[in-house]
Amino acid sequence: MRLICRKRHRSLRSVMTLSLVLYFTGLLSSALQMVNASECLGDHEPTIMLKPIDVDPAQVHRAMCEPSAMVVAPWNPEQILVGDNEAQGQLYLFRLTSEGLAFQAGLDIPKQHEVSDIEALVKVEDGVLVVGSHSRNNACEIKPDRLRLLWLKREADGRVETHLIQSAEDNSNGLEQITNDAQVCVDELFTSPAPLHAVEVCEALKMAKTAPGCPTFNIEGAVSTLEGRLWFGLRAPLVKAQAVMLRLEHKPIKKRTEVRFDRVVLLDLHERGVRELALSPDGRRI
Repeated sequence: MRLICRKRHRSLRSVMTLSLVLYFTGLLSSALQMVNASECLGDHEPTIMLKPIDVDPAQVHRAMCEPSAMVVAPWNPEQILVGDNEAQGQLYLFRLTSEGLAFQAGLDIPKQHEVSDIEALVKVEDGVLVVGSHSRNNACEIKPDRLRLLWLKREADGRVETHLIQSAEDNSNGLEQITNDAQVCVDELFTSPAPLHAVEVCEALKMAKTAPGCPTFNIEGAVSTLEGRLWFGLRAPLVKAQAVMLRLEHKPIKKRTEVRFDRVVLLDLHERGVRELALSPDGRRI
């Protein structure tokens, strides 16, 4: 599926992003109505566009700009929870209908727990883990609100329970240290004894700071297995031209106060990083 008509509003990119996420979860065919948009291309290759999803701006404090993640809400299987990597204090609730996605409400994240550059939403126990990218900006500067992992649950009365697993304030200096010193990285980022390939990951993180584009630690995919194990997929850095997947140490979500990984998997994706993770329909493969 290609989107070439660049004269349209940026929201089309948002809808395309959301549609791809929905596709990977098997919901695309019933979630959005497709329309032929060959008129945008003239005699060029035909393409498919999607009708934009209307979100009433009066019902949210941040407009939807660039949807980047979605998950079926664990507290209501008829609701779809959507995250936007340009809206750090807001998630969005939709209802899945035969006509498509119907916007229901904005879900506010408490100010002190806001997560920016949201790249994944993962069902964990009876709530959702909101995953910040942990990436730096184009100037290679650390952006604290990207360094958060936040678990949240919506109660029946509408209240939102939250548990901050990794705070931006505590992690900013730590991220600087682990990208300066590979041994500190191994000690702080991984369990002991360190898993296979941990040292290579840390060496890649250190070298990435001086590489063009500053391709340091950058999460762009996350998934929970049927056994409840959490995996993160990194867009960057690459290790010997291979993409990196990291498995989070296993603990009950509310007892988790830090991030440590107990397994590393390297993937040959033809010198590309991970851009999304999802389970296969049978739940046996990522």
